[in-house]
Amino acid sequence: MAQLEAEQALCDWLESHLDRFFPPGPVDSVADWSIKIRPACELSLVLFGLTGPRASASGTWARLASEKCQELLRPADQALPEVIASGAAASHNFKAALLVFIAIERITGRPFRSHGIVRAVFAMPPRNNPGPDLDHAIAAELAGIHDYGPQMTRRLEALMRRYPSAPALAAAARPALYDVTHACFLATRFGRRIPPWAARHAAWLAQTLGPAAAARLPLGDLDVAAELTAAALWCGLPLNPRHQQVLNTLSRTAIAIGCIVPTIHFAPEADPFDRAYHPTLIALAALSAASRAQLS
Repeated sequence: MAQLEAEQALCDWLESHLDRFFPPGPVDSVADWSIKIRPACELSLVLFGLTGPRASASGTWARLASEKCQELLRPADQALPEVIASGAAASHNFKAALLVFIAIERITGRPFRSHGIVRAVFAMPPRNNPGPDLDHAIAAELAGIHDYGPQMTRRLEALMRRYPSAPALAAAARPALYDVTHACFLATRFGRRIPPWAARHAAWLAQTLGPAAAARLPLGDLDVAAELTAAALWCGLPLNPRHQQVLNTLSRTAIAIGCIVPTIHFAPEADPFDRAYHPTLIALAALSAASRAQLS
């Protein structure tokens, strides 16, 4: 029951801050808009994961929230054809920001006015960055332009060679842990497909993700702990005591303060929304995935 109460608390916090995820007004400065829309991109991906097959109770909220996101994106949607025609698609950051339109469309099933031109942008070969980086790869995946499953398998192979054991991964730096979770997110399309991995890949993930997640708790790093737990569950791995330890911590925190605020990485004077939005999103993803696994 605590996990369900925590899910609801996180949904309520996100709902009350929904407008903070989106830059107000039209796309005046491409560079500025590309930065300010980043939280909305991350929101859209978690919403996409929450609304997958066998969605938990938070999946219903996620569908309704996606409808509201589509309306909040209307001003930018109206401006995109002209902005893209001006050459903005040459900007790597601007192109990555377009991910939000693809993800929200996939959830609501209703195309934006800019549907065709956005997909055309991602179908073009990269100009300034040979990539593909994570944002571009996800957008191409969700748009049905390219399947990056094999590439994520190669990335996972490299990580397995570098961190062959649970203690090795648990001692890894944050960027390496994000590399693991992002490979899992893309390979599973945020829990919407079975990853194209061999048994040895699943065995390594089952042995390492739980200990690595639990090792972040004493550091106050609830963001990475939640990402590792969501990654494991979206990969279809069974819940284990380490994952449950993380889920219990996330639940207690969500119920106590309504959101998730890590005690590392951000300066204390940082904007409260900036500190909380990503850990809150990924905590909701982990709790929702756990609910879904327990119902299976």
